[in-house]
Amino acid sequence: MTPWFAPIVWDGVFDSTVLDAQFRNTTIGLTVFAVKKYVVFLELFLQTAERHFMVGHRVTYYVFTDRPADVPSVPLAEGRRLVVLKVRNYARWQ
Repeated sequence: MTPWFAPIVWDGVFDSTVLDAQFRNTTIGLTVFAVKKYVVFLELFLQTAERHFMVGHRVTYYVFTDRPADVPSVPLAEGRRLVVLKVRNYARWQ
């Protein structure tokens, strides 16, 4: 467990069938910021997430970007969706 009480989980230390059953009716939200030039990484990020992140579960990807027209169209599995939210373009986003 981390100091902020988040569980540390890695392959082989849990039963995935139990977890899959427990979270079957849950929608997971994944937030990503793709501001300015970083929008170029979205396509690979979304493709990889579709292959590896919570496969078989409902997932909503929330993409915060100042360039919504540049968000790539990536095929999503059933029960998954992409929500693009426009944000202001600040000089610094840190």
